[in-house]
Amino acid sequence: TAAAFWSGTKRVNHHLKEVFAKIKSRNSLSIHQTEAVDPLLWNHKGPNFQAARESVGRVLKQNVECVRQGTCYPVLSDLQTVFDKDILLLPVGYYEVGQGKEGNIKTYIDGIKIVLSYMYELSKIK
Repeated sequence: TAAAFWSGTKRVNHHLKEVFAKIKSRNSLSIHQTEAVDPLLWNHKGPNFQAARESVGRVLKQNVECVRQGTCYPVLSDLQTVFDKDILLLPVGYYEVGQGKEGNIKTYIDGIKIVLSYMYELSKIK
């Protein structure tokens, strides 16, 4: 079906092949997928994400992009399908701090500020 064709990595593979065909290279393109995570399809312009953008931007003083950074969680796609709701992950720690590494106290303080600011922004939604 058309829906299955445009879901997940099939869409990405189709796009890559389409772009590669346009450049008319003498090289060949071979795509081998070792693992994949279904994309999160959310309303990134909704009030929930607007509150998150405001909060993260205020605390970290930078423009916010609605992308997954660091570890991807495959279960999020399943949760989004089951609950039919947008899934939001707030960055309460910096992604440079990996497992088994200690972050500094500023990381944790900023995380608390982000959560509190997010709750404040949510309270303003009418």
